[in-house]
This record gives sequence, C-alpha cells and structure tokens, in this order.
Amino acid sequence: MISSRYGLQRNPFRGAPDPASFFPSVRHRRAVELVSRAIIERAGLVLVMGAIGLGKTTVCRTVQERHRGEFVMGYLGNPFLTAHEFGEQILHEFGQEGGAGSSGEVVRALRGFLERHFRERRPVVLFIDEAHLLGPDVLEFLLILSNVQESGEHLLQVVLSGQSEFQETLRRPRFSSLNQRLGNRIALSPLTKREAVLYVEHRLRLAGARKAIFSRAALHTIWKVAGGTPRLINQICGHLLRDGGERGSGRIGRAEVQRLACDPVFSPLLYPAGSPVRGPFPVAAAALFGLVLFAAGIGTHEPGTIEAVSSSFVADGSNRPAASSMQTVVSENGVEVPATDSRPPISDAREGVPADDAGVAAALNVLEQRLTELNRNVKGLQGDIVDDEFAFDPVADAPPPEKRVPKTIAVQPVSEIDLRVGAIVWNDRPQGRLAVIDDHIVHEGDAVSGYRVVAISEGSVELTKDGRTFVVGIVKKF
Repeated sequence: MISSRYGLQRNPFRGAPDPASFFPSVRHRRAVELVSRAIIERAGLVLVMGAIGLGKTTVCRTVQERHRGEFVMGYLGNPFLTAHEFGEQILHEFGQEGGAGSSGEVVRALRGFLERHFRERRPVVLFIDEAHLLGPDVLEFLLILSNVQESGEHLLQVVLSGQSEFQETLRRPRFSSLNQRLGNRIALSPLTKREAVLYVEHRLRLAGARKAIFSRAALHTIWKVAGGTPRLINQICGHLLRDGGERGSGRIGRAEVQRLACDPVFSPLLYPAGSPVRGPFPVAAAALFGLVLFAAGIGTHEPGTIEAVSSSFVADGSNRPAASSMQTVVSENGVEVPATDSRPPISDAREGVPADDAGVAAALNVLEQRLTELNRNVKGLQGDIVDDEFAFDPVADAPPPEKRVPKTIAVQPVSEIDLRVGAIVWNDRPQGRLAVIDDHIVHEGDAVSGYRVVAISEGSVELTKDGRTFVVGIVKKF
C-alpha cells in the first residue's frame, strides 16, 4: 500500500537496524569513527551509550559493515546469560572449540586464536548489545578477558552498547577496575530539528521517493513529538505512510501528525509514562480549573457533607455530577494529545450550570477566557510559523549558561588546549560530579588527553597540565 500510493520501492522506515540506511548525523557519524578508531588502536573496551531508540545498535552494525573484511567479528545480543554460558557463546561466535567450565578454560581456548590474528594484524572484535542488562559475574568475566594482552596491546576488542544507566552499575565499588578500563565512552544524543528533517528525507530517497511526501511543517511536528529519537521518527512516519496509503491521501501535513499523536491507540508509544502535560502553562491551567471547581462544589453541596467535586455539570439543570474527564491538552512539544479520558468542552459544561447560580457561571466564563490565553501562550512558545527554518525555539535559542570562573585563575582560550567540554552533571558531592570532555566522561581527579581534571564547577571545568591551569566553559549543562 505504501509503495503503490507514494511510488516507493520499499518501506523506508523499517524498525530493524539497517547499516544501508545509516544517516550520518554529526553525533552518529562521530560515534562510528570513534568506535572504528578505538578498535584499530586496540583500546580493549569501548562503550556506546544512550537512551532507548537513539541508534546504538545501528552504529555498531555500521562499524561491522564498513570493516567486514578488515576485522574478525562476533556478536552477542542476549544479555541474560550466566558467565559459563557467556564463555560458551564467545567460543561459538569465533568458531573455537574448548570447554567453558571456567573463565580460565575460555581464555586458554581463545588465546591461540587471538594471538594468530594479532600476528596477522587483524583485530578481533566482540560486540555486546544491551550491556546495561549484563549480570555482575559476566561483567567480571569481561574484566578477565581485557587482561589478555600481547606486548601491552589488547588481543580482544570488546564494544559494549547500552543505556546510560549502565554507568551507575560501573560506579559500584565491585566494578571499579572495569570502570577505569572503560575510558572510551561515546554518548549518542537525539537528532536536532534540521537533522530530523534530513533523516526522513534521506530514508525516503533511499526507498525511491521522487517528490516530497511530508510537508516541512509535518516534519517539524514529527521531530517535536518524537523528541528527536530516530526509532520513534520511524514509527510515526511508517504509520503515517500506511494510513495515507489506505485513505488515498496525497502529501502528509501537520494535521495528520497531530491526529496520530491524539490517537489513544498510538499515543502510549509516544508517551509511555502517561499524559505528557508538563511545564508552567498546563500546570497553571489545571490549578485554576481546580480552584473554580472547588468553589462550585462548596456552593452546591449541603453543609456537613463531603462529596467528590464534579468537573462538569449535566446539562439538565439537575446539578448531578458527571464523570471526571478531560479533553485534549497541549503537550510541551506543542501538539494536542489526549489525557487519560475525554471531557466536554468548557462551553458545554457551562450550559449545565443552574441559571440562578450566577457566581459559578461567571467563574467558569473567566476560566474559559484564561485557558484561551494560556493556550495562546503555549502556541506562542511553539511557534505558529513552523515552516520558518529560523522560527524561535525556546530550547535551541536559549542563551548559553554563564561561565563561572574563579577570579584567581586565568582562563585560557579553548583553542589553545584543543579540548571541548560538552556537558556537566553537577552534584553537591565532589564524587558525584562528572563532565563530558570531548567524548570522555570524567570525574574530578581523572586524566584526559594529558590534562588533569582538578575541579568541576556548575559552569566550567578546571584542568592542569605542565604547571599551567585552564578553565573551560561548558556547551550544555544537565
């Protein structure tokens, strides 16, 4: 149905990781390059991390595809293994025979294989998916494998991919040695608005599209709804193409995206935690609505009784409470989405107010006007002219955080030390602070690229090298 309606040769938004459809965003292209370089330089252990759906597996599969004839590779996708089973799977992936009764037996069975390829200068790489789900015994077994070296070089390269929560596991004292050896850490991030537009167009072009299928406004809305997550973008676009093909519609616009986001069957995929209502405007509206309803309940109930205050009145003048519910609300992405149920519009609810209760009717009228203003403000933040590439974005266009530099330290230009502080995670406890410098996650006291991290503040990182002190401001703070 998709191909017949839009002239596509195949489904451009298949969910399985596909190196042939790899989109080289700035972060994803950099991740592929860094993983490849770490393998060639025999770094030993590499970690690719990020939230669900950002493309960790796709990055690893792309590395495998690009170095198919250069690397000897194995892949493990089941994290729910014991250390014994894990060792057996490693031997099986590399076509080796031998017992796996203990870690030592696996190492002895692998060592000859690894040494032979080391002499041939062919890196042996083991890719492990869902690393954040690996058990403690398996992680300790990986530490043993990282000790298999020749002339100071690691014989087995291990590329782990997992969610960012894996770092919490590594911080446990039990895994301190493994944590220190995982110095090569690459963090993926969501696509920017421009990258998301190019990503969809890239996938459509590979599938044979010869004309635009999504309007620019639709693409911007897809990016907002998906939060820049490639997997969710695939889900949304695939569903819109199927639905458009079934209905025989032409170009897909913003209205179709908003309709999909409001679909009670599809919205749990986009908002798994429930209603996405967050931020000052929806909260203020809910609080104002609750105050008016509370006042209405006080005026209509008998003294000395406690009853649940209704959110609407039945339009028959009887004051019978109707079921509490809500209509669609505006999310922080500026898209209308359903709440847990549906409520009649405020104008309909006002029709059920008794005619002699002028105070409640007036209050509801004021509430409706206030909600209209709030909705207008939210749309103002969203930007009504979504086709404008330079429309105001409250997140992207926010001013950078102010650098906090101790007065006693001279700030050196970033270019002079060739380091970039990408992010800082601040904590009142020094041991809880970390910073992303280039592609390394460091704590106070760590070394990176020959520099020592002396202190991490809320807005900058202090580094020393050869008796000189440098303070580098952050690009983004979490």
